[in-house]
Amino acid sequence: MQGFRPNHEKLQALLCRELGLKKPDRELDRLTFSLAGLASVYFHGGRTAVKELAPHLIEGKHAKKAMVDGLVGYALALIEYERTRRAKAHEKK
Repeated sequence: MQGFRPNHEKLQALLCRELGLKKPDRELDRLTFSLAGLASVYFHGGRTAVKELAPHLIEGKHAKKAMVDGLVGYALALIEYERTRRAKAHEKK
């Protein structure tokens, strides 16, 4: 687990900066793990499932670029969702 910590903390710091937070909170922790999880299925334990169920996602000349483009889009959508959620919660106060 300690090998994962530096990247986890870097992602948290980036998200804190992006969302204007001084330190991570519970929802930022949730977002951090969600973002890390997006790619993990392609590179870790789930890779076998991807190969079995949808090999076209990781094989072929353009598969890697399409995967990265999609993951970036999904990540940006999650970050924007969190930004919007926080803004709405702040308005209610």
